Amino acid sequence: MGNKIIKIFLASSSELKDDREQFEIFINRENKKYIKQGIFLELVVWEDFIDAMSKTRLQDEYNKAITQCHIFVSLFHTKVGIYTEEEFTKALETFKANGNLRIYTYFKDAPINMSQIRSEIMTLLNFKERLHNLGHFHTRYADINDLKHKFGEQLNMIMPKLAGEDINDLKHKFDEQLNMIMPKLAGEIEPALHQEQQKIEQALRREIQQLEQQKQEIEQSLRREIQQLEQQIGGHRPRTLLDKLIVNIRNTINLFRRWLIELNKWFKLAILCILALILSLVIVYVREITDPLSACNNTPDFISCGEKLGFPDYPLPGQLLPEEKKGREEFAKGNYKEAISYLEKAWEKEKDPVTLIALNNARVMYQLKSGTISPKNVFTIAVSTGFGDKIPPDFAGSILTGVGWQQAEFNKDNVFKLIVVMANDSNNDDEALKVAKELVGRERIIGVIGPYSSHATYYVLDDYLEKLVLISPTSTATIEAFKAQDKNKSQDLSWFFRPISTTEIAAQDLVKYLEKKGYQQVIIFHDNDLVAQSFYNNFKEELDKSSINIKGEVNIKTLPIDRVNSLKQKFNQLKDKTALVLISDAFIDTESKEKKIQIIKENRGTFLIAGNNPLFNDEVLELVDTIGRESLEKMVIAIPWYPSDEESKKLADFVDQKPLPWSTKLKLNWQMAMAYDATKMLVEAIVQHLEQGQTPSREGTRNTLAKDDFKTEGLTGKITLKGSDREDQSSSLISPDCSTTPCDWTGAK
Repeated sequence: MGNKIIKIFLASSSELKDDREQFEIFINRENKKYIKQGIFLELVVWEDFIDAMSKTRLQDEYNKAITQCHIFVSLFHTKVGIYTEEEFTKALETFKANGNLRIYTYFKDAPINMSQIRSEIMTLLNFKERLHNLGHFHTRYADINDLKHKFGEQLNMIMPKLAGEDINDLKHKFDEQLNMIMPKLAGEIEPALHQEQQKIEQALRREIQQLEQQKQEIEQSLRREIQQLEQQIGGHRPRTLLDKLIVNIRNTINLFRRWLIELNKWFKLAILCILALILSLVIVYVREITDPLSACNNTPDFISCGEKLGFPDYPLPGQLLPEEKKGREEFAKGNYKEAISYLEKAWEKEKDPVTLIALNNARVMYQLKSGTISPKNVFTIAVSTGFGDKIPPDFAGSILTGVGWQQAEFNKDNVFKLIVVMANDSNNDDEALKVAKELVGRERIIGVIGPYSSHATYYVLDDYLEKLVLISPTSTATIEAFKAQDKNKSQDLSWFFRPISTTEIAAQDLVKYLEKKGYQQVIIFHDNDLVAQSFYNNFKEELDKSSINIKGEVNIKTLPIDRVNSLKQKFNQLKDKTALVLISDAFIDTESKEKKIQIIKENRGTFLIAGNNPLFNDEVLELVDTIGRESLEKMVIAIPWYPSDEESKKLADFVDQKPLPWSTKLKLNWQMAMAYDATKMLVEAIVQHLEQGQTPSREGTRNTLAKDDFKTEGLTGKITLKGSDREDQSSSLISPDCSTTPCDWTGAK
């Protein structure tokens, strides 16, 4: 066999000529490694094109080449040339058309001589804004060595997939055909049986016609005999025994005729009943065999039940334990008993929630395969959360831990069993929409937990509406904020529920705290996404009711980093009366996240920093080495829930006192608890149907959750609902505590 050719198109402006040349050398060196694997990397650059006569402009030839590539790489520094942007647009169109082209954008983060800055810098800023609107995450690189390192890591991650895309494409096309055929299976059986029924009926008609013909021949023969007898006897004689015989013969003939007619009717009915029974049994059999596992069959890359090695690269790429890797491989082959053995060992070593859910699923599938549980007692839900650069690993990991924890508890001593499908929406609107369409199309799935952010949740609500229950454990924007977001979208939230309190409650508690501590003025730094705007509006409404004044407002997206230093000078005399309020988005914008971290660094404890729940993450605590313990402790954050020591012990017992893979701490957090409770809500609604002898359905689950008397007991207490939201809402205020190492969060004083 020949080498598999992977084409890489490199686009950049002329100012990065040296980087482009070094990148080409790097690709040639990489080929030494990949050529042994049967892979050849072909770098496509504009210098390779012959500047000869073309029926179109030469740029069109470059654009055509892009459509034939597997990877598109673009480099930028101080400007974006019109042709480079045109090439990016062509790459984006190719990606949207077939999804096969991988797009990477790298921005050189090197010093710029201020005297050399021209108006062309606006092309760079405008292009970054375009990438932001597209939801595309770009990468910075310091120099060519940094670029080679970062792109080399990406090659290592995607090359196994690219090398196998030919067979995967064939499998994908076969799966598409299979998915088209399977839903029609029951519909195809009935016509076939109907055809057989028609053949049987035709045969019966022929038999009945023959009987009818024989009956007529008998009648005619009897009539002739009777006529002859009557002629011989004469009509004037009294009735004799022979007369009675003739009458009886006539009556018998009439009864025989009626019996044939009735036989014809009942025979048809009996045949139809038998055929209907056979059809029903076949359909039930097909459904019972295929349904329990159908949600896990032929899943795309961003969905897994535990069988995929690359789902997800969590908490960091390439860190699967050998036992977990082997367990997932056996899972993919359908060797569930072997998968259970390996995954149990992996879970004992490292409390990875993806391993936990894969293990729970493998146990259910093994029981189904061995016949120890009925398919009727197995139901499936999904969890949609984000992995990647747009969400801290402890956020997604906590959500999966909560879901897997509830699944393990439920499956342990219950006649009913739960399968959980995991979906990675990357905390990105478009990816969340792609996940929604996929989950809705998998009819076995009864409901979905997620997504993480309010923005992504709102973005996909219409796609779940009247199709699939959506329970978000972490979306805190108010219903009013959802409805005000876009008047053109549906405002029907009747399929949406959540166990978490909203930004309205958190804003109330934070303003009360500031007022109690004697703060007289605040400077607000805010983001633009849905949860940030919801908290911002609620916070300002509460400030209007208090004695605290707003001294300034800053949009984080447009914030110059040195603004904090100017504020420190301006309000130095009132620093004990002034608080900086940091209203964060749900890590939708990576650049905004970096600015928020920078604000905390620059403040260095001068002002109290008050914020909303997205600031609750380990990246903030890790700043202790930069700004010192006392500076970090001058902070208060409003979160939906904070556990007691007794509640945290429940997690410690479940994971056998071992830390979770993204943290050295062993402590229950609000994301984990709310994900557990959201799963408990969904499971409770489904079980109510099962206990009543009913088959769980999407609409039935939604109707149960919408009942006024629906309730369940979760980690955070009793849960009742009023519309979409939890009826009794509360929040907690916490601060960093660096009295121990490492720093942790504790209740605010």
